[in-house]
Amino acid sequence: MVPKPGASEDIFFGYTIQFFHRTARDYLRDGSRQSQFQGRLPDFDLHQVYSRLGLAELKFARTKQSYLGNCGNILYRIFSGSHVWQLRRLREGRKAPFDFGKELSTVLSSYRQLPFSHPEEIGENSGSISWGSNLSYLPARLNHINKEFSYLHYAACVGQHQYVSRKISEDPTLAKGNGEMSILLPASYGLDSELVRFLLQAGVDPQDQVKLTDKSNLDRGTATVWMLFLFCFAVSALENRDWPRFDFRSAVLEEYLKFGVDREVFFLVYLRSDVSSDYRETATSQSKRIVRKEGRKLPEHELFSISLEELIHLKQPKNLDALQALLLDGAKRPFWSKTSSMISKFLPWIESSTPITSEYKAFRFTELEDSKFKLHSVCSKTCQLKEGFAFRIW
Repeated sequence: MVPKPGASEDIFFGYTIQFFHRTARDYLRDGSRQSQFQGRLPDFDLHQVYSRLGLAELKFARTKQSYLGNCGNILYRIFSGSHVWQLRRLREGRKAPFDFGKELSTVLSSYRQLPFSHPEEIGENSGSISWGSNLSYLPARLNHINKEFSYLHYAACVGQHQYVSRKISEDPTLAKGNGEMSILLPASYGLDSELVRFLLQAGVDPQDQVKLTDKSNLDRGTATVWMLFLFCFAVSALENRDWPRFDFRSAVLEEYLKFGVDREVFFLVYLRSDVSSDYRETATSQSKRIVRKEGRKLPEHELFSISLEELIHLKQPKNLDALQALLLDGAKRPFWSKTSSMISKFLPWIESSTPITSEYKAFRFTELEDSKFKLHSVCSKTCQLKEGFAFRIW
């Protein structure tokens, strides 16, 4: 054991163990050792073991008001971390061997129903878990708002297909939006396109309205689930911040297109302010419709239009052929089409005077450079959803 520089005087935290030859991690990661483990324990599932350990840690955790009153505490971090192994399994295309969501839901129910167990807590349990969160595009990040937590919506976001489908089959009313949240949104933001398909078939409407807020959490109108997903999809494509999730989002897009959503949409994008001057000049020369005058520079926020089909073609997702076929076969109008007078209530984020493609310079770049562009808005025939908003996700 050797002392840690600047560590606590506590003997349990002040020293670290160093191996002369190699670490335990090196030993376990050795190829021959891994082969030996697989030979002796062919059915050993590391993800399942860690998932069950996470459940046990949550079940026996000592609870108090401060743990359930906000997200900035160790109990919430353990809760969110317990889903990591489930997400890894999902990315590998494997299903959970047990209903993890059901067991975790039981733990959360005990948090609400039982007295606090922490010896320092003297308050009474109100039965509330205030872990609710917004998904904020101000810029994109989770924003904990300390509202009542919906595990059903959280489970949809982290791919708990078995749990969500069972709950909605038992009570179809759970699939209906409440004006503040729609279960289709967290499912679309997650990684499980099969869950999105199930929800659409269960009657969840992509045209459901979801309340929008600004950075001060003030009311800023509403937008449809479909428009919000398109915004999320385009951010993923343009800014490359969610790799490798873009292919998962493309699979979700395929489910929406199969269902018959409005395909006549386009995006307005602009070059980031920190893009180099050389690239900015290149962008100027590539755009055939930019009026070039001597000494004129491309404005920092000059907008370029790009259609959904063009965006997909430039990004080349794994399901490119399927998406292109669906877009070409998109003449049929969705059965839930609303009138423009209905959509006009989206103000101020949904503009009453909607833009048309010809008003903007066409996006002429041959490829999308990583993180060179930012999304300004998503536009359809009847509305425009601009950047700078947040919505409740769970």
